[in-house]
Amino acid sequence: MRIIDSIAGMTAEADGLQRLADVMRQPFLSSDYLLSAAEAFHPHDRLQVIICDGPAGPAAVAPLVRVRRNLHDALELIGTPALMDPTGYLYEGRAHLHRLVSEVALLGIPVHLRGIAAAGDTMQATRLVFRGDGGVVLTHHPRVAMHVPITGSWSDYIGSLTAKLRQDIRRFQSRAEAMGTTRIDWTTPRADDLPALMAAFVQLEQSGWKAGEPGALGQWPAMRAFYTALAERSIRRGTLRLGTLRIDGRVAAMVWALEAYQTIWLLKMAYDNDAARASPGVLLMHDALRRAHEQRLEGFEFLGDAAPWQQRWRPRARQYASALAVPLTTRGLVGLGLNALCSAPRRLWTIG
Repeated sequence: MRIIDSIAGMTAEADGLQRLADVMRQPFLSSDYLLSAAEAFHPHDRLQVIICDGPAGPAAVAPLVRVRRNLHDALELIGTPALMDPTGYLYEGRAHLHRLVSEVALLGIPVHLRGIAAAGDTMQATRLVFRGDGGVVLTHHPRVAMHVPITGSWSDYIGSLTAKLRQDIRRFQSRAEAMGTTRIDWTTPRADDLPALMAAFVQLEQSGWKAGEPGALGQWPAMRAFYTALAERSIRRGTLRLGTLRIDGRVAAMVWALEAYQTIWLLKMAYDNDAARASPGVLLMHDALRRAHEQRLEGFEFLGDAAPWQQRWRPRARQYASALAVPLTTRGLVGLGLNALCSAPRRLWTIG
């Protein structure tokens, strides 16, 4: 086992982290994502990235950071709780994952894992190891994120949507055209254009329903720093996609997304409230799904917590949960008691 406790150390391990992310087909465990989150949200001297090596380099990685929560020290996944994307451990086989979780348990510190698959390997291995050593694993509040699997043609998918939605889209298109020439572009931005594009996106957020949201880039400098760093790295990797809807030459809606592993992963979306009558967000999302189908990709991931507006696109649900794994040590049991005392009024934990 090795512990990486600095950004420089993570950067040196970037190729190994990326190889495991490619094995798992998961961009939110990529070196780009983890480095961007570590830089934006955490004191760099608190990083605790635990690596178990195999013959070809890192075989399992726990991308953790040491935090102070509820009057005790704990380990959490990098980027949480600020981000709500799927996360977890990286590994290339269950045997390596089990070894990794065992090493994490030996540290004797409570581990809070947010946003892991409710029935996934990381949850199962954590339960098996910590409970087998006499510890406790608590779980709470499964989260739901939505995705659209792409299994057929665009015409088949459109035909599966409700008649009301199809009618609404036609009406919104007519309203947009009445406001001026309508154009949608999908690009991989250049690095030189990124500052201006980020500023334009923040302006859109501020004009619409996103203005008061906790994750709005204009409200939270750390969140803006994260997305800027992720965009810069994704441009170099060639995975960033920017969708822009213009009406009469003016930007009416923007979508930031990653295209990786034959899937579109939606990052952020915003629209101009002055164009709300034409529902530019709906029109741009409609085009994003069209593009994904016509490119014969495998899926479209909405990410974040499921929202009512996503239901119109006939998505399917993925279940995510949090796990608090407490080792059978004095420090672990004290942490368990403090966590229960501080969080009991807000959430219900169950022994998992």
